[in-house]
Amino acid sequence: TSAPIFHFYWRNMANPKAGNQAGKNNQPDTYLGTNWYSTTGVKGGDSWGVHTNSGVQNYMFYLLVTGGSGTNDNGNQYSVSAIGFSDARRIAYLALTAYLSNNSQYSDARNAWVQAAKTIFGACSNQAIQTGKAWDAVGLTPPVTYSNFVGNYTGVTNLQISSTANLATPSPMTIQPGAQYSIGAKAVHMLPGFKAFPGSYFHAYINDCFYAAL
Repeated sequence: TSAPIFHFYWRNMANPKAGNQAGKNNQPDTYLGTNWYSTTGVKGGDSWGVHTNSGVQNYMFYLLVTGGSGTNDNGNQYSVSAIGFSDARRIAYLALTAYLSNNSQYSDARNAWVQAAKTIFGACSNQAIQTGKAWDAVGLTPPVTYSNFVGNYTGVTNLQISSTANLATPSPMTIQPGAQYSIGAKAVHMLPGFKAFPGSYFHAYINDCFYAAL
């Protein structure tokens, strides 16, 4: 019989909280979540968590490559579709070499990866969206922005935005009879004054491009 083969790993990218086979080196999988090494106060044995807190980005990369769903330490549900190792490593290389510096923080890393994905694959590409979703899964959410839409709409319009759409601020947004208007956003707020007349067509839908917002 052949001798057993032991596979030892130091970090578990699929489950950073599980640590290694020795049951040590437990890491966080959510920014500021469980096992997060505090980066305030006097420098500790892990140089303010430089190694321990890498579990967050490790798990982000794992999700980006293989996909996955669940609920993070903030109680937020997530679902990431795999883009594969080849595309993920291209994004990683460009983010690390072009958009990050020695003084970058986790929020900078999120933006750098998303910007790299948009540069390589396109602003609303699946790769850019899934990169944003992977970072959202580990607690680095897209910025919250708002776009106000006002005026009378009579033509055919199809608009997608990476933010929340406020309709009827500060003056009414009116969809005139015969008009067709579609809007995709993270959220659509129909505020007082919004009107859609009989004979018009208005369609609001969730736009995943929100995840690729910077």
